[in-house]
Amino acid sequence: PMSAPPSVFIFFGNFSSQPFGKDSSDVAEYKRNFDALADLILEFPQLHEGGSKFLFIPGPTDPGAQVLPRAPLPKYFTSKLREALGAKRVRSEDGRGWKKIPSRVSFSTNPCRLRYFTQEIVLFRDDVLNRMRRNCIVPPALDEAFEEEEVGGVGGGDGGGDDDDDDDETGRVAGAASRASVVTEHLVKTVLDQGHLSPLPMAAVPVRWAHDCSLRLYPLPDLLLMADHYDSYHSAYKGTVALNP
Repeated sequence: PMSAPPSVFIFFGNFSSQPFGKDSSDVAEYKRNFDALADLILEFPQLHEGGSKFLFIPGPTDPGAQVLPRAPLPKYFTSKLREALGAKRVRSEDGRGWKKIPSRVSFSTNPCRLRYFTQEIVLFRDDVLNRMRRNCIVPPALDEAFEEEEVGGVGGGDGGGDDDDDDDETGRVAGAASRASVVTEHLVKTVLDQGHLSPLPMAAVPVRWAHDCSLRLYPLPDLLLMADHYDSYHSAYKGTVALNP
C-alpha cells in the first residue's frame, strides 16, 4: 500500500504520438485515450482519494492554436477525467449531511505556475532549445577542455595503437557531454537573464500580446521546469534551479 502518495502528478503534452489534426479520426481517438486514462486512474483509489492531484499541460502539437501561452485542453476531450476527479458533494460518514470533495484534476495553460508551500515553480512545455539555437545570434562558446579533447583525438598519440583508439573514443564521449552541457547552460542563462520564457521574434514564436506577461520570469522562480524535446539536464543559476525531465 502507498502510505504517502505524491502530492501532484504533472503530465506534459504532447498527448498523442502524432500531431493532432493530421487524420479525420484524431478527435475520436484523442477522447477515447483520455477516457481510458480516467479509467486507469480510478483503479488506484489510494491516489485520487489519498490527496494526489493531477495536472495536465498541453504540448506544441495538442489541440489548440499554435501560439503562446497555450490554452488548456478543450473540455470535450477531458470530460470523463473532469467528472471522475472533479469537485463533488458526497454524503458524510454519519449520513446526516453532505461534504465537499475538492477537485483532484487541473487542466492548465502552458506555461503555468505552481506554488508548493513557499516555493514557486514555473512549468513550461515547448521545444525551447532547438528554437533558440535556430535563432541564436551569439552561439555558445565551447569550453577549452572540449576543444583540447577533440584536437587530441584527431592528431595526438604516438603510434596509433589500441590504447590510442581507446583514448580517442573516451575523448569524443567526454567532449560530446561537455558540449551538451555548454549548450544547455547557455539556454538557461539566456532565458533567466532575459526574464522571459521565449525571448524570440514574433515570426519565430507567435505570442498572444495581451498575455505576454505570463511568459515573464520576474521575479525569478525557485524552480523552472522546461519540459523540452532534448536530453535531460539540471542547472542552477542566480538562485533558480532549472531542469528538463
